[in-house]
Amino acid sequence: MMDKKENESGVQSTAFRTFSLIAVFWSATILFLGVGANSWEKDKTFQLTLKQARSLFHMILDMRYWNAAHGGV
Repeated sequence: MMDKKENESGVQSTAFRTFSLIAVFWSATILFLGVGANSWEKDKTFQLTLKQARSLFHMILDMRYWNAAHGGV
């Protein structure tokens, strides 16, 4: 027969393993979501920057064409 101390030790060991498994799973989930969000944010930032750069480039071209059409600077 197991005495009371051995039984409590087994329960604590099982509880510790369960808690550890939950903590590892939760940490992996948060890490996965964080990496995904960071990747999405970088992509959106790059797309916005590219759009603004193209807009600026076209604005400069339009200004040059306008200046050329009006006799230059």
